[in-house]
Amino acid sequence: PAVPLGTTFRSMPLSFVSLSLPFAAVSPKSPRLLVPLLVLVVIVFTQCSADTPRTRIAFGSCSKHNLPQPDVWDSIRAREPDVYVWLGDNVYADTQSKLVATWWYPATPEEMAYRLDFQKYKVPEYRRFREDSGIPVVGTWDDHDYGMNNGDRFYEHKVMAQQLMLDFLDEPADSARRRRKGIYESYVYGEKGREVMVILLDVRYHMDPLDQADGDFLGEEQWAWLEGQLRGSTAQLYLVGSGIEVLPDDRPVQESWASHAGARQRMLALLNRVSRETPGGKRVLLLSGDIHFAESSELVCASAPRTRTGTGGEGSRDEFSFHELTSSGITHTWGEYPSRFRLPRALLFDLALRLTAIADFRIPGQLYRRLNFGEVEVEWGAMREDGSYPDATVAMRIFDVRNSARPVLETVKPLARFAVSAAAADKVAAAAAAAGEVEGAVGDLVVSHHCRPLNGRTAPVLAAAGRAVWAGALVVYVLGPFAVAALLLWAFVRCACGGSASKGTTSRGPRRSTRSRKVD
Repeated sequence: PAVPLGTTFRSMPLSFVSLSLPFAAVSPKSPRLLVPLLVLVVIVFTQCSADTPRTRIAFGSCSKHNLPQPDVWDSIRAREPDVYVWLGDNVYADTQSKLVATWWYPATPEEMAYRLDFQKYKVPEYRRFREDSGIPVVGTWDDHDYGMNNGDRFYEHKVMAQQLMLDFLDEPADSARRRRKGIYESYVYGEKGREVMVILLDVRYHMDPLDQADGDFLGEEQWAWLEGQLRGSTAQLYLVGSGIEVLPDDRPVQESWASHAGARQRMLALLNRVSRETPGGKRVLLLSGDIHFAESSELVCASAPRTRTGTGGEGSRDEFSFHELTSSGITHTWGEYPSRFRLPRALLFDLALRLTAIADFRIPGQLYRRLNFGEVEVEWGAMREDGSYPDATVAMRIFDVRNSARPVLETVKPLARFAVSAAAADKVAAAAAAAGEVEGAVGDLVVSHHCRPLNGRTAPVLAAAGRAVWAGALVVYVLGPFAVAALLLWAFVRCACGGSASKGTTSRGPRRSTRSRKVD
């Protein structure tokens, strides 16, 4: 709308100046005032930008110390995060068999120490990042940097492995973390009123074997610690980091919390219960790695059932969601592998990933197959008089390691969307109970009609076909080298035998030809 001549703008406090500017003073006939006006605009813009607080957490996983890392650390540095979080497979301390791809030899302490030191001191890009960027580095581990593929609590070197990993993370010698059974830990970033707590779990030190019924990942001591961290903090957002995925239970090959379904159910029930019992709720976002691609996942609990497309009953239902952001990997993924020898096998699984229709939990369009790292940014917005930030948003981003300017995946949601509302949870629980479903933390989150993947369940026929594709890829992955070796051997033998026969025929042929010419 037009502003009447002579109107005076209300005085605005700036960094170092407060003034009133008559609107009529600015006109094409007064060009000498344009420069001060432009300076004012710049000051106001700078002031507004500075008054928009942000908290930015970068994270990544799956980094082989002997593969190139030319771009990733500069890209992360350019994002200027408050912290960088290792989420597992920070190095590959164990050794993969060159004969059978699924065989891994557990690491000795000497092998682990060498490979951790190599990443820390002999990868120049990472060393510069760690020493010169001023960005703190924290982390947890998964199986390969724990020292054993799919490693569990029976790994014989786990006590020594813990100290070596904490050395890699520059944990102080007198840290309580060194006396703990496991490397789980928590950190808080940001000022009072806009705090983000990063909770890093250890899913290896106490993990039961995968074939154990009713197995666990954390152990009772870590479960109690996790609940204490959630209840004892007043942070506005909790980032719970796990080396393996928590929400998706539809993966035919990858290890995940679904490998111990009871522990997965317990985790979701704990997050739900603590949030419901806290005024205003606990806002939780899960972070993970391991899977060699990046994606965003969501589990939705609603008082009215969702359809496969997620459009059923929105107007009349109460709902809440669990969210998860997964980033993997820094040096290799199913869609990009620098090693020429292993690239065909990686591309094989990438093809299986493309052909498989199993994406029950994935937010549509949120899949990236090339080298990547993740970022969570909270933009707090304006603060109210009571100290709250009702307009805060959370951006879940995935970046290609070569370009930090623009994310390849991004989902932005209000901060409030990450909390479990007690009222909504009670209505969902009541609806589940009325339907005769299992009670508890809003029913059995694995099979409940009211708590289900964002996209619903894939049709059984399609799910079976997808698992068959993955099984076929795994067979080729394992037997491929043997098939290639057999083919090369067959070709060599055939050429050798064929060459001998051809040589004998050729030696007789010219003699007959010579005699024939003499007769003529």
